Parts: sequence; C-alpha cells; structure tokens
Amino acid sequence: MGVKPTIIFATSNGIGMGHLARATAISKALKSDAEPIIVSMASGIAEIPDAFGFRCEYLPGEDRQWMSRPNWDFYIRDRITALIDETNAKVIVFDGVIPHAGFIAARNARPGVKLVWMRRGLWQKKIHRFALPLQSSVMDLIIEPGDYAFAYDRGPTSKRTEALRSAPVSLYQSNEALDRESSMKALGLDPNCPAVLVQLGTGADDANQKMTAALKGLKDWPNLQVVLTKEPIDKQGISLAPEGIDL
Repeated sequence: MGVKPTIIFATSNGIGMGHLARATAISKALKSDAEPIIVSMASGIAEIPDAFGFRCEYLPGEDRQWMSRPNWDFYIRDRITALIDETNAKVIVFDGVIPHAGFIAARNARPGVKLVWMRRGLWQKKIHRFALPLQSSVMDLIIEPGDYAFAYDRGPTSKRTEALRSAPVSLYQSNEALDRESSMKALGLDPNCPAVLVQLGTGADDANQKMTAALKGLKDWPNLQVVLTKEPIDKQGISLAPEGIDL
C-alpha cells in the first residue's frame, strides 16, 4: 500500500467557526486515504488535536496586526511553503471568503501543488465580489459546499458556473451522536427541562452586542437551561450575562 498523500487544509478566521468545522469534517472523512494537516487563523484550532488527533498549526491572522499586510502575505507564503517542503503535501485546500495572496504565492512557489478553494455561497454584495473572476481563475479547483438555504442564494457567486457543488459538509454524524438523555447527562443538565446551546463566533461583535441580545431574549423562558460554548465575558473580563439567567 502506497504512502497516503498529505493535504493542507487552511482556514481563515471568520466571525463564526464554520471554516474550521468544515475543514475538520473533511479531514475526518479523508483520514483513511490522506494525511490531513489543518492550519488556521482561528484560535479554536487549539481544540482540534485532542478532539480528533489531527496535526494542526495556528497561523496568526492579519487581524492580529502584528505586522504590515505585505509582510503578513510574505509570512503566510513562507510558512506554507515550508510546510509543503516538510510534509511533501500535494494539495492546499483553502476555506475562506477571500483566498489570501500568501496562499496563492505558496502554490506558485511550489507549482506541483494543487490549490483548491472551498468557497461558500450566500455571499453578500460587498466590494470583494469584484475580485471573484481573478481569484477563481487562479484555482485548480473550486468546491461549493451545499447549503440548506441554497435556493435563496442571490449573491455574486450564485450565477457562476466554475464551482463543483457538493452536499452540505457537517461534523455531525447521526451514528456517532449520543441520544438526548445521554447528552443531557453528560452536560449535567436536567432532561425534564428545555435546553438551548448558544454558540456565537469569535468577532468582537459576538462577544458583546450579539451575546447580550441572545441571552436577554432567552431570559424569560420558563425553566430554560442555557449552555454556552465559552464564558460570556468581554475583553475586560466583565460578564455579559443578564441578571436572572443561569448559565
């Protein structure tokens, strides 16, 4: 049996966790046929190795403002090129709205490597839509993962034809999930009372206005158990949880 090819899954740091979750789900599905390496600008990457056993690396995003944008692009190029040389990777799969120049430059520096864009639909009509033709033309393959709201997509990508459309990509697998009673027990929740999971993203807006609005909206539900994926505090360490709600 031959050596399994190495695939680098690179994700940007979106407002939510969709990019990283999708890369993890695909890596999980491919692990018998390939060696996945996930590199991400999302801080949630720290949880992936223990949970799934994949090799992961954190890439500080441009939003950290540790260096100028041109220097950051060179940093991404050199970091990814070094990873290609180290692992003999054959493919880079970029999951994000905008394919950063550093990833394209890394593929150009190692022309034997294929560059795939995992490009979500449902784009807003923002300025980066004007770069779509150029960005699409430099890809070896574009994959558009399915979306339950696909029929309502009227965004800039909805009429484009270069993408290979796939089924929705999800980490959830029914054959691996606990039943409701077991799940509630594992989380220390009362199975006789309703429960709501609140999972917001990593952006500053999610850590204040959206978090506060979501919790206020749930406050008056009787006997409701609210579970958060992270502690509701702002950058100053002040709790965002409204009075009268148990977390």
